[in-house]
Amino acid sequence: CNVGTVRQDCLSAVSLIRLHYRSGIGSAEHLANAHVDQLVDLPGVGENYNDHNLCITPYLSSEDSDCLDGIFAMWFLSMTTYLAEWTEKGTGLLAHKWVLCSYSLVSVSIRDYPGSTLIKMRPTPKELEELGPSFKKIWQDFYIGAPDKAVALLCSAAG
Repeated sequence: CNVGTVRQDCLSAVSLIRLHYRSGIGSAEHLANAHVDQLVDLPGVGENYNDHNLCITPYLSSEDSDCLDGIFAMWFLSMTTYLAEWTEKGTGLLAHKWVLCSYSLVSVSIRDYPGSTLIKMRPTPKELEELGPSFKKIWQDFYIGAPDKAVALLCSAAG
């Protein structure tokens, strides 16, 4: 019996686009700008890809600081400890008073566990005018008919 090795590479949507471009698959104009010889004319590669546009702001703290990472990441041991203290005494990290707001620009959604906040932002009519005609077209094409679709999100993350 001869046993071989199988190798499987998994690519994310971002990596796959890069792989296509580096392989010479894509728009002639984009490939020429990147100094890559075109092998396959496939102009749509990477067009309208708008996922994971984000800015992460890290904060450093001292080792003795209270940290909510265990809550945000739903670490079982942390959650068990925090839930027990909150249930028995009404104190601890789960007793934090979350500042929640809701008005025409922002809607807040609390998920299935404490500490999970998500703020979905959509422009007010005044802000929509200030953003100008190019954004207004995008707004009309993608957002106006989908009130649950946010233009921007603000959420917490741990890790």
